[in-house]
Amino acid sequence: MARLVPESRAVRHAAVAAAVGAAVLLTVFYAGKVWRERTRWDAVAPCPVPGCRDAAMVDFRDTIWLPTKWLLAGGDPYDGAAYAAQFPFAQDFPTYTPGHLALWLPFGALPWQAAVALAIMVNVAVVVAVGAWAGGRLVREWRSPAAATRAEWIAGAAVGIAVLWLARTVADAIGYGQPSVLYGLLAAPALLAKRPSTATLCTAVTCLKPHIGVFVVIILIAQRRWRTAFSGMLLASAVSLPIALWAAGGPSGLMRWLETLGGNVSGSSARRTVEYLGERIDVVGSALDFGVPLGSWATMLVLAVGVIAVILAVRSAERLDQPLIGIALASCIALLAFYHISYDAMWLLVPTAFAIAAVCKAGDRRVAVATLPGLAAIGAAAWASRWHPVDVVLGPGTTITVMRAMLILGTVAVAVGLWRIRIPADTESRVTARGT
Repeated sequence: MARLVPESRAVRHAAVAAAVGAAVLLTVFYAGKVWRERTRWDAVAPCPVPGCRDAAMVDFRDTIWLPTKWLLAGGDPYDGAAYAAQFPFAQDFPTYTPGHLALWLPFGALPWQAAVALAIMVNVAVVVAVGAWAGGRLVREWRSPAAATRAEWIAGAAVGIAVLWLARTVADAIGYGQPSVLYGLLAAPALLAKRPSTATLCTAVTCLKPHIGVFVVIILIAQRRWRTAFSGMLLASAVSLPIALWAAGGPSGLMRWLETLGGNVSGSSARRTVEYLGERIDVVGSALDFGVPLGSWATMLVLAVGVIAVILAVRSAERLDQPLIGIALASCIALLAFYHISYDAMWLLVPTAFAIAAVCKAGDRRVAVATLPGLAAIGAAAWASRWHPVDVVLGPGTTITVMRAMLILGTVAVAVGLWRIRIPADTESRVTARGT
């Protein structure tokens, strides 16, 4: 296998330095940009002017800082009416698990500026850690069975960090202070890490945002990784229970609190259907945005079909000895099957890169022709979407519309590609010959 870093020592050092320099510059640039553009703690959200963008760190404020501060003060963030009365300028607290509040609870005890600074550092650390892990792992897999040199690993890790920073889904989510940076990016090691303890911990973290974690668990179950799936769920539940009891005022108030939680789910879903419809990339949300009248039955139907499709994608790909393609395809189906905002597509970046690298390294032309176009479409949609300057020129929502189309076309293309390679090459040739 050819080396990824040139043999010449001077050229090798220059290549590694360039990769590391790019990663460092991008990291410093985005961290500084978010800090400079941070919103006030009492800025109105969603942005009240049509076509404008919410300010930097507004999602951190509304999903982490205010809810944890309110919880520490004795309030219940899941009580929508009381929460809105207390913070009329903010978005409602979305239906994350109580474990989400436990994870971020220390931020509620900090003043706004300190909390923002710490949150930026946490999100930057997640991007750097996942990017370095993914880039370094790809280099080692590519060089296998030979060992990757230290220079190759460093260069790969740096490139991985740079690629994540350049992905618009990641950069925008970082800008808003979205906890999806943590939950979405950690889905990759949850599904791909070789160490069970790492996979379990990452699975538990993703479960704190249910519409990401549920699909991570379903994919793990489809892979027959039962222990990782159920250990992750149990860990997330164990973290959530004390916060639920706290918010409920003790065990006696738990049933009443569960009713409050149900109200939060229905109310939050109804508001986000209206307020963020143009940002949704799931099938139902996209259809509603185009004016197709759909009821709640459509959400449940698409979800059920999506769960079945996720399981079939993983199992079918494993039977064809293409497990990484199965993970990438299943992750994309999950994105389309239930409520997801465009930045959630960041969770496709690493699995798709792993799948593309595996296909390219294997050198099987038939598999490459059948699957690479679809994988490339999925990867491009997750990486190059949300270009707001393009929307200014071509019209609001243009890039989201293109993203939706690429995700659907990529999913169909990969699924058809897997169907094609399940047919032996000689059989396919005979069928083609008869057709001509």
